[in-house]
Amino acid sequence: MVAHIHWHVIPRRTDDPACRVPVWTVNHAPQRTGDDEVTARIASLQRRLGIGQ
Repeated sequence: MVAHIHWHVIPRRTDDPACRVPVWTVNHAPQRTGDDEVTARIASLQRRLGIGQ
């Protein structure tokens, strides 16, 4: 085993009623992101990182 540090990066909504509570302790209603929005987010991240198409 190797000593290491890792983080869980979990985006939270600005209107999250439990923003100061660990995300896995609150039963949030599931929200589905549409395919078009997912594609747009991926393209945006790729542009910002200088990768992709």
